[in-house]
Amino acid sequence: MNRKAFILASAFAALGSGCRGTGSGVSSSPGDVTWSPLALSFATSPEVSVQQSVTLGSQSQVPVQVTSVTILGDARKAFSAPAGSFSISSGSSMSLPVSYDPPSPGQDDAKLELQTDSSNTPTIDIPLHGVAGGATGTSGGSSGGGTTGGSSTSGGTTTGSTTGGSTTGGTTTGGTTTGSTTGGSTTGGSTTGGGSTTGGSTTSGGTTTGSTTGGGSTTSGGSTSGGGCTGSQVLCAGVCTDTETDSNNCGGCGIVCPNGGACAGYACPCPQGSPGYTTLFSGGRQPYEIAVDSTSVYWTDQAAGTVMKIATGGGTAPVTLADSSTVSPTGLFDPTYLAVASNWVYFVNESNFAIMAVGLGGGTPFTLGTGGGAWPFGLAVDATDAYWVIDTTGEVQKVALAGGNPTTLLPAAATNQDSSYLAGVDQTGVYWTYTGTPGQANGAILMVPLAGGSSPVVVASGVEYPANGVVSGGYLYFSSGYSGGSCSVMKVSLGGGFPASPVPLASGLTYPRGLATDGTNVYWAGGNTNNSACGPSNPCNGTLMKVGVGGGAPTLLVSCQQSPYDVAVDSTSAYWTDLYGGTVMKLTAK
Repeated sequence: MNRKAFILASAFAALGSGCRGTGSGVSSSPGDVTWSPLALSFATSPEVSVQQSVTLGSQSQVPVQVTSVTILGDARKAFSAPAGSFSISSGSSMSLPVSYDPPSPGQDDAKLELQTDSSNTPTIDIPLHGVAGGATGTSGGSSGGGTTGGSSTSGGTTTGSTTGGSTTGGTTTGGTTTGSTTGGSTTGGSTTGGGSTTGGSTTSGGTTTGSTTGGGSTTSGGSTSGGGCTGSQVLCAGVCTDTETDSNNCGGCGIVCPNGGACAGYACPCPQGSPGYTTLFSGGRQPYEIAVDSTSVYWTDQAAGTVMKIATGGGTAPVTLADSSTVSPTGLFDPTYLAVASNWVYFVNESNFAIMAVGLGGGTPFTLGTGGGAWPFGLAVDATDAYWVIDTTGEVQKVALAGGNPTTLLPAAATNQDSSYLAGVDQTGVYWTYTGTPGQANGAILMVPLAGGSSPVVVASGVEYPANGVVSGGYLYFSSGYSGGSCSVMKVSLGGGFPASPVPLASGLTYPRGLATDGTNVYWAGGNTNNSACGPSNPCNGTLMKVGVGGGAPTLLVSCQQSPYDVAVDSTSAYWTDLYGGTVMKLTAK
């Protein structure tokens, strides 16, 4: 196993940060633009930033221009979305991220308003609702009457109010709840059914009696349906469920382990069928890193010494973009990291420690620059340059996309850190992880400004073995930890105030690697890599999983893979390489 494979087989034990609510549905507007969901509902406790996305689709024969994105009525400035204008291509869709970052406990209501150049759909209004921390209730609003739950205190009473009918909760005495409900039944703490309902909060000494109308009922559990479940639990069919160990909801709601198998670590025992994915390519030797654009999937095969691509829809023969016959005079040995931008595929050729580029249609690759006799570890590009970090020293370098002499942004003497891995680049700087000592919390997330510097900026410190990461939307998402089964996916804000505290998104994982994000979820490959063919006596336990960018219980997407390694996503699908299985895979919908 090379150094990257070793580093990516790592993780961190930490507690997930809870569930967050979602909306559903697609716009019924007859215009040119569709949007889903119709409304966004957020819940966060403690008050940390969470994020969801609205999927915008164009049914027009020409591109639709979104001319402005505005949030209205947000008294506490808790909601945010990217400002500016953008275009939605004809017949395509895209995701618009919306963040909820409450300043303190409470509830927030606002409206996301999008203006377009479509005469049929000139304005899109999307209601936003958020509950933060210990908020005692939220307004309802669906048919059958909205309900506002109350709160209960030790020895106190709970009273709810209902539009279209009134309900008075019972009293709480020594922890026993009694109450009456109009059109429904009461069994404890959270409310579901009937109208749009959010139950109350509970303090010591008693449980909360919610109130419902229109035939709804309150269900037991002590947590509110609007406020989300606690810890690693997620709401499945109205019941807070631990998808880490529940064999009827293993890794996600409704995922049932076959043959009575026991769920552990969000995964059913293998072998097990994993429906819904397709094989785009098979017969590779060691498909390694992967990337995707609007038409094709790209990957390096380090054992075969090739850079390849295939159409995202499959059904066509793969195309070899580069191999030793086209890379002269050194040949192409152990190609590893790659990135796709504009009309080029950029990749690392470890034959001569070079950063190279080849056109999307193939041709003769050319060398942008070299790592000076040392391994470039990770690769990222922006509009002007390619960036990498030297594995054994932590030196950070860049080179113009047109080629030339590399520039040192951070000298090796400033860090002298073995086991560094590039995570990404944004408009401010270049970010990388320093793993530190296995089993010790002495790793770090580091940054150097794009103009360079004499010492690194410490984004986060005291992290246990942070490994590969991805920069997106003002955050760096990364895997960290070292022991299988006690691993985590985490994030840290890049907004300043360094060093910042990383936030755990999912825990109890086995070697998460190959992180990718679409702004709504973070995706990763996991499980032990298996270099032998899977079979009844040699089960494979590789998985593809995701978790919301705000945290919560992970969702198992695909299980029983041989050795899933690197992941890429677009608006509809997730793609991954299987290192020893020799395949490139696709899952729709993700």
